Amino acid sequence: LNRADRFNTKFREKVNESDKSFYAEDNCSSCGICEEICPVNNIILEDGVPQWQHKCQQCLACINFCPEKSIQFGTQTLKTQRYHNPEITLQDIKTQKA
Repeated sequence: LNRADRFNTKFREKVNESDKSFYAEDNCSSCGICEEICPVNNIILEDGVPQWQHKCQQCLACINFCPEKSIQFGTQTLKTQRYHNPEITLQDIKTQKA
C-alpha cells in the first residue's frame, strides 16, 4: 500500500473514535447550526445539546460555524480563532447537503 492508502485505511479504522473529543460548552444556545451544517449528519441535538454519532470526517464545520464558539475539540480549540471562508455561507453548505 502507498502512503495515501495506508492513511485512508487507518482513518477508516478509527472513524468511530474520531469525534470522541468533541463537546459543547455550557454557553451552547441550542441553535442547531452544528446539526444542520455537518456534511455527514454526524451531529444530533438531544435535549438541545449536540451529540456526535461516531462517523465524523473532521471537517470542523461545526466548530467554525458555531455562533457561540461553544463547540470544542478537547483542549486544542479552547481560546482559538474560528474561521471559515467568507465566500462560503451556511446556506451554501446546507444546499450542498440536500
